[in-house]
Parts: sequence; C-alpha cells; structure tokens
Amino acid sequence: MLNDKIVNNWLADKAAIRPLSRAIISKQATLSYHELLKRSLDTAGYLKSKGITRGDNVGIIFSHNFEFFTILNALWFLGAVPVPLNTRNTTDELLEQIKLAGIKHLVIDEHYNKSFKSINFPDVFYYSQPLVDIYSMSGSIPVEIYRHKYSNTALIMFTSGSSGKPKAVVHTFSSLHASVMLTDSFVHFTHDDILSASLPFYHIGGFMILIRGLVSGAPVAFPESLKFDDLCSSLTEQNPTIISIVPTTLLRFNENNILPNKNLRIAFIGGGPASDDIILKAAENGWPAAKVYGSTETCSMVTVLPTEEIVKRTDCAGKPLMEVKLRIRCGGQVKNDKLRIHHDGQVKNEELRIKSPSLFKEYFNDSKLTHIKIKGGYYSTGDFGWIDDDGYLYIESRREDIVISGGENISIKEIEEIILENEYVEDTCVIPLEDKTWGQIVCAVVQFKDGSGAGEQELKEFLSAKMSPYKLPKKISILDKIPRNEMGKIKRKELLDLILSKQHNT
Repeated sequence: MLNDKIVNNWLADKAAIRPLSRAIISKQATLSYHELLKRSLDTAGYLKSKGITRGDNVGIIFSHNFEFFTILNALWFLGAVPVPLNTRNTTDELLEQIKLAGIKHLVIDEHYNKSFKSINFPDVFYYSQPLVDIYSMSGSIPVEIYRHKYSNTALIMFTSGSSGKPKAVVHTFSSLHASVMLTDSFVHFTHDDILSASLPFYHIGGFMILIRGLVSGAPVAFPESLKFDDLCSSLTEQNPTIISIVPTTLLRFNENNILPNKNLRIAFIGGGPASDDIILKAAENGWPAAKVYGSTETCSMVTVLPTEEIVKRTDCAGKPLMEVKLRIRCGGQVKNDKLRIHHDGQVKNEELRIKSPSLFKEYFNDSKLTHIKIKGGYYSTGDFGWIDDDGYLYIESRREDIVISGGENISIKEIEEIILENEYVEDTCVIPLEDKTWGQIVCAVVQFKDGSGAGEQELKEFLSAKMSPYKLPKKISILDKIPRNEMGKIKRKELLDLILSKQHNT
C-alpha cells in the first residue's frame, strides 16, 4: 500500500539520479541537485547542533528565498516537521500559532531579527547562511538521512478558522506526493520546465511549488521578492514555464500591459475569486491562464479550468483532477449517486464536499473538528455551488466565515471579536465586499455606544495595534443601529441597503 511505502528522500533521490541538473535558479545562486543536497545536509547538521531532532515541530519565519528550501529539506533529513508561519502576522498571532501547533523550535531569518525580537520563546534562533557555512567548514555533526514512510507527517500549515482561531492543517508525505501527481495529470511536468516560486511559502499554493519541483525534477526559479516589479522581472530574466498567481496580480499585469514571457505555458490563477473582466483581458493579452480551485486542506488545487475553456466558462472553477471526486450536499443529503447535479436555481445551501488522495490527515490536536470536517472520506469545504451535467464545478458563494482578499483568507469572526474589544463599540458586523483590485475587501460595520464620541479614526488606530495590516478593514461603515431580526441574526439585505445608501449620500 502507498501509505506503508518507504520514501528514501525526494532530494537525495534526485541528487543520485540527476546530480548536475539545476534544482534552484536565483540571483543569489544557481544550484544543482548535488549542491542543494550538500547545502541541505550542512544545514541539517547546523540545526541538529541547535537541538532539533526527529519528531520536533519546527516553526519557520523566513524571507522569500531559496534558503527556505534548504531548511525544509534539512528538517526532513532530521525527521522533524516544518511549520511555515506567516511573516505578516503580529507577534501575538505568531505566539498563538506556536502554542497551537506544539512548536518546539523556531527558526527565524536574520532579516526579521528586529521585527520579531520580542517573541518570548525559549528555543528561537536566527538563521544566517554565513553562520551555517562557517559551521560546515569547522566540521559539522554527521546527519543520517531519515527515511520517511508516506504516512509520516510532512507539514503543518495554518489556515483561517471559522471560529476566529487559526487551524493547523496536518499533511503527510502521501498527501503532498498525491497533490503533485494530481497536478501532473493536467500539466505533464518535464525536466525542461521551470517553476516560478511566485507565491508565499506559508500558503499551501506557494509551498507546493517547491514540492512539485522536488518530485518532478523541474528547477524552481526564485524571484528577488514577491513585490510586483520583481515578479515582472522574473518573467523575462528567469523565463519560467509555469507560474502561479492570485487574481490581484493578474489584474496588475493587465493594468500595466505586462505580457507573458515566451516560454510560459501555464499560469495558474487561484487563491480567490477572479472577475470575468480580469480573466478575459488576460486571455486577450496571451496569458495561458488556467483557473484552479483548492484549499490548504486539499493540498492546493483539485479542480482546473483549462485556458481554452476560460472564455466559454469564465464563472466556472473547472473540472476535478484525476482521482478527485466532488459531491454537493443539500440539507445534509447527497443529491445523487453519480455526483453530478444540474443547477436549477432553486436548491439552496449546496455545500461542496471533496474526496481526494491529497486531503489532509487531520487538524493538529483537534480531533473533534477533524471528525466534523471529514466524513466518509469526504472533506466539507464550507463553500457552496453546483456541478453541471458535464462535470464542471461552479462556486456560487465562498464560505461565509472568511473574506478572501488578495489571496489571503481572513476570518470574519476574528475581526468581529477584536472590534468588540473596543469599549466604545456597541455592535459590529464584518462582511466581504466585492472589489476589482483585491477580489474582496473586509468591510466592518460598526455601531458605537450612545454618547461615546468615538469615530472611524479612533477605531482604525485601535485595530492597527491589534492585528496584522492585511487583516485591517479597508472600509468602515458606521451605522446608528445594525439591523438584526428577533433571533439576533443580521438582516443582510437591509444592512447592504443601508451601506449603499450611506455611500450614495457621502
């Protein structure tokens, strides 16, 4: 069985078979698989000297460069579990995740020395490549490459939680490998491909770019950073064949008339809703766009809409990849056995469930939520949609507990709870608003207490001290009273009418 199979190590295998082939392309260095193997082994010895050992959960706060890749491989050599952490989080948010994921050690890029120096954690050290080089030259601790089973935990990655608390998603080597195979069934990777590391590694979409390169043998090209200008430069200088971007980046490509590089054969578009205008304009400009749908729990993409289908089905999320099965549940019932439902516009609360060999194993230390979300091998996504007679998936509304803004999942409940900590706030409601640039933005509707004298600016200052900048509401609407029914639920239509009326009158 696949789950019992021993994996020597993906990097060690590639270094043995194709030692001189390129593994990494960047301005700092171009490394062969043999060179990446040696660098990763030296790093493993360095991390071992810091006390990291088999089974340890290790948090990584790192810049977007190839050293993240060496640390990842080094941790796997030691049998440790990497836990990439969002560099945009506040110190308090990071400390919460460190506790939740049972992190024993924290590796921080020296670039973030000042940003996170206030982290009160006993086993934190700042990673500097020169220190690793000096260490390896002085005689490193020998490292015996740990051989993994496919069922071993390979990754813990955080995603937004409906409760306002982050969820730690556990993936195995089996689910990572299966995800690459699913993508390969559509892409057909070759050694001539160049994969652009165009998304952050603390999100599953960016992390899986590294794993696709490692498993397929295609080199990974690292832009100087994820800033827009550096992404544009990487298109011409590194000439990737496959790139993954969020709709916001695609919009900026359109607005700045950035055309695809000559070797680009696929541009995956995911991480949030993309408007028809953005997709159609990109197609006119020659972008070989393929829309994808997936999540942290599904280990990235599970459906794809090919380039040639986008113009005809711009509002579609695509067809399931090989071995992926989709179900629509209405009121707890599966609609039919064929897993194909024609949309008639009448059925509501159609929740999408997914079965895939790439599904996550569990939520770390949360068996209750795991059993709620996975039943009968199917994962309940919280997204709502329908499947047509040809097997194409349509997402009518994303889950109501998050706002997807610029590729980031932002918990609505988390923002509401923080707003309510303000002593002058009587009531609040956070909703997503459609936005051309960001896909969606966070809109905070606030009712202040009578006579408080508080206003929008005071609230912004309060929130800025409490949360990461990317979570801050881009719009704050102040109402005399937030409309709720007798059960306390928001009257959403009435709320939206009040917001629109307020906008019209200002």
